[in-house]
Amino acid sequence: MERIILDMDNVMAEINPQYVNYFKKVYGEDLVIDELIDHQKNGTFPDYSRLHKLLEQPRFFRELPVMADAKEVVENLNNRYELFIVSAAMEYPQSLNEKLDWLEEHFPFIKSKQIAFTGSKKFVCGDIMIDDKVSNLDHFNGRKLLFSHPNNLKYTGVQYTRVDNWKEVSKVLL
Repeated sequence: MERIILDMDNVMAEINPQYVNYFKKVYGEDLVIDELIDHQKNGTFPDYSRLHKLLEQPRFFRELPVMADAKEVVENLNNRYELFIVSAAMEYPQSLNEKLDWLEEHFPFIKSKQIAFTGSKKFVCGDIMIDDKVSNLDHFNGRKLLFSHPNNLKYTGVQYTRVDNWKEVSKVLL
């Protein structure tokens, strides 16, 4: 059975809407999602440290919205492949319990033995990796599915199969 390595943030869970919500909550300022996306595409956000500080806020990861169609497709993948959720979560220790609780709520068919929180994905082995970060895919020796996000739209090439959403993942793998 082929093994899939599946990322969480910006693949299973949507980070950008949460940035907007928490930016208002923490800083009392509006962050327009279209402007955030433009900054992510161009790498021009004025102060990334303010965004990264939001990742340290209690419940930030616990309250993330689920990507459209993710539940159904991930469940189908889980039935057909050996599926592992691998998230580089060690930089934000409070995220560990929040991410685990989030997975238990939204993806109850994923068992604890299928979840790995790590500081790096360089050691991960599998046949297929689905991730939004090119740096995570670059070291991977198997098939690479690049899940579209404003941060990675400038990357092109035959080394990745780009998927824009979960319906496309389904077409490619199911």
